Amino acid sequence: MEQNFDLLAEDCIEYSQDRYQQLEELMEDFVHDGFSILTIGLSHHGKSSLLRKLMDSNAEQSLSSTTKFLHYQIAYDHYLDTPGFDHVGTNTTLALSLIANTDLHLFVHDITTGLLSEQELAFLKLIFAHMDKESFFKRTIFVLSHKDMVAEPIALQAKLTEQLQQEFGVECLYQLYAVNALQSDDLVALRGQIAAVKEQLLPKLNAYKLKRVTAICHEVKNEVLANKQRLDKLIDENQKHCALLQHDFERCLTDYRQLEEALFNSNQAQLDEELLKRLNSDVNTCTSSTTKLNYTMEQGEELLGKLKECIVNKYDLDPSFEEQCPKLIELRAQNDLFAQNIKIFDEILLKINTLDSQIESYRS
Repeated sequence: MEQNFDLLAEDCIEYSQDRYQQLEELMEDFVHDGFSILTIGLSHHGKSSLLRKLMDSNAEQSLSSTTKFLHYQIAYDHYLDTPGFDHVGTNTTLALSLIANTDLHLFVHDITTGLLSEQELAFLKLIFAHMDKESFFKRTIFVLSHKDMVAEPIALQAKLTEQLQQEFGVECLYQLYAVNALQSDDLVALRGQIAAVKEQLLPKLNAYKLKRVTAICHEVKNEVLANKQRLDKLIDENQKHCALLQHDFERCLTDYRQLEEALFNSNQAQLDEELLKRLNSDVNTCTSSTTKLNYTMEQGEELLGKLKECIVNKYDLDPSFEEQCPKLIELRAQNDLFAQNIKIFDEILLKINTLDSQIESYRS
């Protein structure tokens, strides 16, 4: 059980450190007005090409081999490229979670295919089962790709707007923009529209982020305090156990040495009643003696052997040539490790309290 808690303590420290790292990243994102953009749409509609054109060459990329989702980072802004939601093996649950937690969505639709397909409409309805419809549209730009391949892109854009209004209501804000990803003017204009949406969304987004980082800060702080209290309690229990074990061990060892010395110095060991009772208690035997007892050498050696066996079984040491109790050493080493773990928890708490003060300064 003690070893299991030792491993549990290490896991708790690693978990707490990961949670603090997450908290620190969220705070940096808030302080630096970090913004996240996610592309969604069917396969081969130009999502990846558009995103690469929108980013500069300083983007840092990470790839999840399990989900095939791409993540790029430029400074404190995040760009996420998803596989087509019609792609076999796409993690729909992850996609919906990313959509709900991303600041801005670029719904890329190939304008050469005409109106939104049933599959695209069905996916939009699936999204609305997990987040507010109006909120989604406020945070979404429908990017109509390949406008250079149709004769009247503006007319098609108008028809797509009508389709969205018929499907999801006229009260929602629909932002559609037809682009050719290879034309710099279109990209500049799209970046401008993204910047305008960001400026409009940022106050509410920052208020939400501050609320979220505050909640997570308190959660992490309570988790660390709870784990620290568990370690404090275990250290206290171990110290009490050590004290009792030390007292019991020293008494048994002293009695063993006393009997060993008596047997060594005399052909006949004479033990008083009090010592005899202790020895018999140690080896789980009984005596009805009421006066001083005399033990022959043979009887004394038999009792010494039983006491030695008792000490070996109870304390994991041979009193014939050992003085240090392995169980005591193990308990003290474990307490030292727990004390080190508490110091780590204290360091995490110090960082959290510093971050909490920073958060409070933004709240006031």
